[in-house]
Amino acid sequence: VVPEITTAAANNPPTINEVSLNSKGAINLIENTTIDIMASASVTDQDGCANISGVKAIVYRYSSYTASCSNNLNNCYDEDQFNCVADGSCVSNTQNYNCYASSSMQFFADPTAALTSYSSDQWVVTVIASDSYWADTTSNSFDDNDETPVEVNELTALTITAGDPINYGTVVAGQNTGGTNQQVTVKNTGNRGIDVYLQGTNLTGACGTIAVGNQEYNNTTPFSWGSGTDLTGSNVRYMNGSVSWLKPASTTPITNNIWWGIGVPEGTGSGTCSGTNTFTATQDNN
Repeated sequence: VVPEITTAAANNPPTINEVSLNSKGAINLIENTTIDIMASASVTDQDGCANISGVKAIVYRYSSYTASCSNNLNNCYDEDQFNCVADGSCVSNTQNYNCYASSSMQFFADPTAALTSYSSDQWVVTVIASDSYWADTTSNSFDDNDETPVEVNELTALTITAGDPINYGTVVAGQNTGGTNQQVTVKNTGNRGIDVYLQGTNLTGACGTIAVGNQEYNNTTPFSWGSGTDLTGSNVRYMNGSVSWLKPASTTPITNNIWWGIGVPEGTGSGTCSGTNTFTATQDNN
């Protein structure tokens, strides 16, 4: 009996180098919408590039990562969001890959820039490369000594979702809107908690001029004109900061209503007047 065996060279699992997120640049979000995410890596397989069977990517805030990191729009964008494709030709058993997540990162993704809640953290990408023998290799941009920390910058923003214009209707000279209030809904469209500052201009037009301070606002309704806060021509923190807008944690809107009234002085002419009320988002540091 003659024993016989055919041997084969041991499989060489792939190796990963030059892992990069967002071309090593800071990530700038856009209010109330999503942005693309891009990562890249260089994968080498000594058995040839054809032996590389797949590349995956996960992007996350570093301290939030777990082995089962699932898609969380605040701090983790998992492999299901990414499409990793080969870029260019195989050279010396090495293939470059670009991983794209189109319109994935939300406007409320956790900020890690200075003076934010996660300023000691950073965003990273983990790349997983597999070969045809089911060998996996993992590497991330945090462990790559050549990688610059990638921050998600702070986005402080708001939008008016209802009540623009503020239509007080017809008010007779010498009268006011009483307990009939107009609603303005303000939505936080950034990635941190905000306070809102208010300022306005005089209302001018066919009626003549109505001074800015004749407009009043409050955080509850109904309020009677004369008991609200007078609008001014300078930025004033809404309700002295006692009413804030939390950081959004999902696509569910974070909103508050601001209620408005107006008084029309004696002697004001007939006709339509208008002005500009400005709403400004600032960091809520409480």
